[in-house]
Amino acid sequence: MADFREYVDKGTELFKAEKYEDAEGYLLEAMRIGKPFADVYYMLGVIAWHRNDYENARRYLEEAVNMNPGYVEAATNLALLYNEHGEYEKANQVHRKMREITEARKTSDIEPYLKSKVANMYAEIGDIFKGAGHLLFAEREYRRALDFAPEYLDIKFKLALVLKDKGEKEEAILILKEIVNKNPNFNNARINLGVLLFLSDKRDESRYHFEEVLKRDPENKNAQMYIRLIEQHQTK
Repeated sequence: MADFREYVDKGTELFKAEKYEDAEGYLLEAMRIGKPFADVYYMLGVIAWHRNDYENARRYLEEAVNMNPGYVEAATNLALLYNEHGEYEKANQVHRKMREITEARKTSDIEPYLKSKVANMYAEIGDIFKGAGHLLFAEREYRRALDFAPEYLDIKFKLALVLKDKGEKEEAILILKEIVNKNPNFNNARINLGVLLFLSDKRDESRYHFEEVLKRDPENKNAQMYIRLIEQHQTK
């Protein structure tokens, strides 16, 4: 007869292979015969969420976080689950707790792969907030992501777009300039930078970036349109 550890190991193997139904059977049996730990609750929570069983997903993930408050993956998934169901204050509580824990640790001591994973999780939460129109919360999550992966230009770009939508043009321009300096081929960043410079009456600088876009993408409609607008202003 298999013991607790064997059930957990087999359940974990099946979970990693995304064979969730089979994994759940082994993990539930492990719970029945022994004292489960946070990983077991986390996997059961993800499995329940995968089949849209919100109540069990929530219960298992909360238990995983209660057992191990520093369990980043469990806490992040719990926050995502709360956000998905409109429980924003509970999600914020999880975020605050995660922030306290991560700030207590030096990020330099965290393995690069984990930094990347955490950064992408925060960015995903930011995407959810942005999609729901909560720009302040989205900004906060993108900044948290960049605490772990400041070199991720795609996340910097998301932050710049949120700042642009909030009307914070100056910081958005600074971030977009940093992006195109590091990656001259990031045309979406150049387009948005050109637009913000145009709106700030910096027409020559704006035109430069639109022309740089056209060098790389001659059919870019946005760049063509703004160059026409700049030319119209110059002829007035």
